Amino acid sequence: MAGVGFAMRRLADRGGLLGPLGAYGFALMLAAGPYLGSSLAVVALGASTGTASARTGMALLAYATAASMLAFAPLQFAFARILGDLLYEGRVDAFPAALARVLGPFLGVLAVAGAAFLATLPLDGASRFAAFALLLALGGTWVTMVPLSAARGYGAIAAVVTAGVAGGAALALALERSWGLPGLLTGLAGGQTAAFLGLLALADREFGSPTVPLADLRGRLASRGWLVAAGAAYGAGMWVDKLLFWWHPGAPGVAIAGALRVCPIYDNGMSLAALTAVPALALFVLLAETDLATKVGTYFATLQAPASLASVERARADLAATAFANLRLLALVQGVITAAVVVFGPELVHALALPWLSIFVFRVGAVAAFLQVLFMATLVHLLYLDMAREAAWLAALLFVANVVLTTASFAGGLPAYGFGYAGACALALGAALWTLDGALADLERLVFTRQPL
Repeated sequence: MAGVGFAMRRLADRGGLLGPLGAYGFALMLAAGPYLGSSLAVVALGASTGTASARTGMALLAYATAASMLAFAPLQFAFARILGDLLYEGRVDAFPAALARVLGPFLGVLAVAGAAFLATLPLDGASRFAAFALLLALGGTWVTMVPLSAARGYGAIAAVVTAGVAGGAALALALERSWGLPGLLTGLAGGQTAAFLGLLALADREFGSPTVPLADLRGRLASRGWLVAAGAAYGAGMWVDKLLFWWHPGAPGVAIAGALRVCPIYDNGMSLAALTAVPALALFVLLAETDLATKVGTYFATLQAPASLASVERARADLAATAFANLRLLALVQGVITAAVVVFGPELVHALALPWLSIFVFRVGAVAAFLQVLFMATLVHLLYLDMAREAAWLAALLFVANVVLTTASFAGGLPAYGFGYAGACALALGAALWTLDGALADLERLVFTRQPL
């Protein structure tokens, strides 16, 4: 995040109960607001209607979410770092130019790829256009949320995202009854487009128009190559098991419309399991952008100051203690949530009117979500220490392990589904914790040996 810590500290410092709750709510919205909304829309559509148009609409929403997130993945870490650098340099007035120069080409590439894929599907014109608009709105939302993390109007941001996503889901349910698939997609696209345009308006109100040029954006991106690689590998690692279940010849995927394939038994369980990680994800954003950011800043300030070795070692020990305390707290919170959903999984699946076989994948997926949250948190700790190269290799490990283990799980049938993703997260988490522990134990040497000569 570019400057979310400032907003969170302002909220948390208000005192009383509302301050910390407001900070947590802001973290929740920034960490998973749009994704949470689209996931809840899928669950609502699945529970409310079982028509063929609803199944096709949910598949197109899943593809739009996957495509937009995978397209933005190479930029997610690098763009946030560039905006953070601009904020540190006191060049907030360059935010609009940075947003415009990233958003325009990104939507252009996404539009070409999306149009090419949608052209292959046997859809009517209205459905194809609505799906195209939904894809662009989702992609634009991911990009616009990054600079808005430094905005002061966090309440308005939350309201815009919530109203757009909730309104779109409600409109989709209403229009689907009378207009079928075109109505469902129009409702979803309308709500997400409203959220995207609302976020653009908030960005314009907060930062103004792009009047200050940012000529060195390409150079800044080029200098953050490991961050680009880390983001791309992390995004691919998070989605490749879903893609394999959709398209691999040994997987139980089914064709919905032409090249549009899904695997309901896997998608239902994993989508629901992913939602169980949202509370811990928001908690980590809050911890990282307040406690961790403060300790990292203190450590590097101590290194730069004329301080004694004992002072540097104390600052490093405080940083290490904070890092591992954060991870222990996340493990506790997510562990309680995971245990609860594993125990009450059958009741939850029944309440949401999902196929009962989804319980097998859901339980494994909940364990995978537990491991994935801890891996993500450990990865971000490494990024705070400017260890982007190590983060990129760890994310690549997640991707490769997910491909290998998920492919191997097809031979085991339903009882093995989900264990590939869970195993990949466990392997990547173990490697990440080992890397972080070694880095924190030898941080002074790592910092000084990586300085340019």
